[in-house]
Amino acid sequence: IRIAVGSVRSFFVDDALGCASCHVHSTAGPAWAAESGTPGIGARAATRISEPGYNGGADSPETYLFESTVQPNVHLVEGYPANLMPAHFATRLTPQDAADLIAYMLTFE
Repeated sequence: IRIAVGSVRSFFVDDALGCASCHVHSTAGPAWAAESGTPGIGARAATRISEPGYNGGADSPETYLFESTVQPNVHLVEGYPANLMPAHFATRLTPQDAADLIAYMLTFE
């Protein structure tokens, strides 16, 4: 699988998947970009798997972001309820789309 950050950026900016609705335009989901002293999603993914209470199966930032995207209820971040993130991305993303999306999310430090 090749990583094409530019293509996923347009996928995200055009909001074809609806990501921006919750992660940019509102506070429904955690923001991807760094803000108010909170690191971006890429940096948070690197630390999330070693936090106390993490109960998912990821062992890297990449696998954490994949797990959080396709199985969002495996590990719930404090302050966010179950079923907030749609659980249909496992069927909406091709392996290439998932790789591109994760590569894009990792750019938010």
